[in-house]
Amino acid sequence: MTQGPSRGELRIARLSIAEGPAFDDFYEIFCEALPASERKTREQIAALVTRPDYRILIGEIDDQVMSFAVLFLSDRHPMALLEYLGTSAAARGRGLGAEMFRAVLDRIGSHSLVIEVDSDRQDSSDREMRRRRKQFYARLGARQVMGVEYRMPRIGADSPPELDLMIWPGEGRTQVTRGEVTAWIEAIYRGAYDRVVPDDELAKMVDAMPSHVDLTR
Repeated sequence: MTQGPSRGELRIARLSIAEGPAFDDFYEIFCEALPASERKTREQIAALVTRPDYRILIGEIDDQVMSFAVLFLSDRHPMALLEYLGTSAAARGRGLGAEMFRAVLDRIGSHSLVIEVDSDRQDSSDREMRRRRKQFYARLGARQVMGVEYRMPRIGADSPPELDLMIWPGEGRTQVTRGEVTAWIEAIYRGAYDRVVPDDELAKMVDAMPSHVDLTR
């Protein structure tokens, strides 16, 4: 007989039904954790639940949803996008985000993981929070792709914030090329946002990127 998780342990599972208490709880935390300019609608998120190129993971403690991750896996490139990661306000500071991140890594095989993260390049009222978020991913092994001026497409009424791209390299990878990043951004636009990025906009995003970026530092 398989022993279940002990009381208080985070149990991580794939969300498979876009209705019911688990989905409702997940979506409530999703809205709480993310600004409106970065959030897809409930209907858009529900449609991702059964897509073969998406995984929505939820972390539960004592049957209560406390954290989540939304993951897009490209079927054309050895790349996955961590589209969203968040925890309930009541559970922050307990390491659940790091546990969810490791669960994501367990599900991408040898793929590299791309992370859209709020940029701290410009002065803003929440600059310190943005810096801490990037440090969180760096501690888990992700590295910023320097020179990329990434622009997330508009998905709502508000303009999206300025973002940077970070990459968790994947098994055996020590660097990433400008050509790879260009192809990955194009795949993210098509697969995650159902958009075609204009060639001139794509070129501007990677224009200042070196031909190769070391991901070991």
